[in-house]
Amino acid sequence: MSAQVGLVCMLLLWSMTAATAGVYKWVDEQGRVHCGDRPHGQQAEQVDVKPAPANTPSSTAEQATSDEDRQMKQQRLLDAYATERARKKAELEKKKKDKAERKRKCTIAKDNLKRMRQAGRMFAYDKKGKRQYYSDDERSASLTQYQKQISKYCK
Repeated sequence: MSAQVGLVCMLLLWSMTAATAGVYKWVDEQGRVHCGDRPHGQQAEQVDVKPAPANTPSSTAEQATSDEDRQMKQQRLLDAYATERARKKAELEKKKKDKAERKRKCTIAKDNLKRMRQAGRMFAYDKKGKRQYYSDDERSASLTQYQKQISKYCK
């Protein structure tokens, strides 16, 4: 663990300019490794820091390609997020419409059942416009049908 911390410190300090007077590394009482530009205590040891190599044309080209790859990956990720948001939004809209439709059908079924129970005699018009009265069996079947609709749509 302390070797990793030391390595991180060295990498951070390595990135500093060559004008740095010196870099020192020491271990504190808890066993943690520290790095700094001034020695801390007698246990500090000076570390040679080499300047970073200048960018060569090939490393600049690699960097540009790497940046392009990163941007393409980022764009694909953003596109995937947008697609997922659109899918969830469409799903939510569909659920809202389905819920509204169920509520509408529930209200109609309850109203029909209420009217049928309150009415003395029920009838329907035939093709010629004459009233055809419901028999007791037809009325009972209609009541049963509306009760089924209520149990289906009024959850």
